Amino acid sequence: MQYWTFNNEAAAAGAAGRLQRNAADLSWHDGTAARNVVSDTATQTLTGKTLTTPTIGSFTNSAHNHQNAAGGGLVGLTLAGSSTVEGTTATGADADIVSVTLTNTIAVGTPFIILASLRKTTGAAAASSVGLKLNTTVVKPTTAFTSTGNSAQQGMVLYVIGSWDGTNYTFPEFGMAGTDGQAMVFLNTNGTAIPNATITTVVIRGNSGSAAITMGVKNVYIYSLATS
Repeated sequence: MQYWTFNNEAAAAGAAGRLQRNAADLSWHDGTAARNVVSDTATQTLTGKTLTTPTIGSFTNSAHNHQNAAGGGLVGLTLAGSSTVEGTTATGADADIVSVTLTNTIAVGTPFIILASLRKTTGAAAASSVGLKLNTTVVKPTTAFTSTGNSAQQGMVLYVIGSWDGTNYTFPEFGMAGTDGQAMVFLNTNGTAIPNATITTVVIRGNSGSAAITMGVKNVYIYSLATS
């Protein structure tokens, strides 16, 4: 058997096309330098390769969150922040219930949505209400989302907040809420203009309607929307 050898550090036009076994790597010489040969089963790191219509067998080692180009590109929604821990109030007065400090702050003018699950217990014939604070500004006063029936009820609230020109938020925003005991209702549009500033904190507020009723809020999710 004939073996071909060459110097990996120097150009050798006469070695072009020759193969050499060097430790665990099989190298091919292109006349200028040795290049590692890619194996179909070896674990190797490839650089500068373009894959055309590849078939990917598993994404186990392809961690990505679609929050930027390196993470697979935007897919329309970015999770800005969330809380799955229930907060409660039972005072019959307006109060902050769940506060979420955003891990991905929302730049001024970027549209975003807020989702939250709601509940109230039995205890009195009174309606529970839900409201919204952004940063330190209460932009939505508490508005009833349940009936006044003395019954346990569960439901959710959705807020959609957008921009006219990409630099200022539109007022009023859109919101609706309801429970299994009350049809979805539009939340009133009275309140304070949304701060034209980076959104760093989202607070779901509420009023249990009576000190004999416990109102709960959990599973709060805030998503910013891609604009391009």
